[in-house]
Amino acid sequence: MKEKRINAKMISKITSQITEYYIENGAKNFHIKIDRIDSEYIIYTFGYTELPPTKVEEIKKAMSIHNDMEYGEYWELMGEGEDTDELILVARICDSVYMNYENGILELTLKKRF
Repeated sequence: MKEKRINAKMISKITSQITEYYIENGAKNFHIKIDRIDSEYIIYTFGYTELPPTKVEEIKKAMSIHNDMEYGEYWELMGEGEDTDELILVARICDSVYMNYENGILELTLKKRF
């Protein structure tokens, strides 16, 4: 039971940080969907936001490294840094990350297995 609670808190923290990122960047009509298949959670997000090319590159860089086991120990610290730093931590505790930005729509898909 304790493990389920920790997993739920981690998924909640991930979605919270992604939501905060969209809101801080002026997203309109932001959506988030969480699917659970066995022990894997898939977090789908998209929102309409105008991001300059430098910001898009920051996001791509932040989300490029994922599944860093060392960072998995520090997930409870999310919420303590700058928005890009938070995306780096989110990406590193997820098993896979997909990011796309086209026509003012930012899409992020994150997967986390327990």
